[in-house]
Amino acid sequence: MAKGEYINWFADDGVFLPNSIDIGLKKLVGCDYKTLVMGRYREGNGDTDSMMQDEYYYLHHHSQCRLKGIPKDCLMLNCGLVPRKLLVEVGGWDCQFEVCPYSYNDLAVRLNLYGVKFIMQDECMFKCSHMPGHEGDHGPIHDAQTIHDEPLFQQLWANEGRKPVILITNWESTPDKWVRRFN
Repeated sequence: MAKGEYINWFADDGVFLPNSIDIGLKKLVGCDYKTLVMGRYREGNGDTDSMMQDEYYYLHHHSQCRLKGIPKDCLMLNCGLVPRKLLVEVGGWDCQFEVCPYSYNDLAVRLNLYGVKFIMQDECMFKCSHMPGHEGDHGPIHDAQTIHDEPLFQQLWANEGRKPVILITNWESTPDKWVRRFN
């Protein structure tokens, strides 16, 4: 339903950093629609320098994403600037997933397999308020978000062969989930 040229998102406890979207848009000047900007991010009030390292943003850096169907050079996509046309073409987020962590990683892998060029933004795009890792309230929130979706993600990507394109109307095939979540 979005009408803009680009789609951007981040976690619900985040804020965009000043000029971060403008910085990302400048990186897309002259690029075709199969190019996106992947935004770095920070969590909590502490020093999260590890999140500024390139390797943090490769899915294979995270043990739960080291699966046969995920290319080793695949970047995560917790937030980004993605051409709307591209998202519609690949079907957007897969609504089999209930919450963001695995849905955007699934989207990242599908976009990678679709031949999309990822540009990693050097600057942070947004900052989350929770603490990194399992500190504070982030651990229980993260665990609650992933308990349903991690087995599904692992099943879909355990082997090669998942197709990068799904129907943009895929949400229509999951009415029980949406009723359960939103009553």
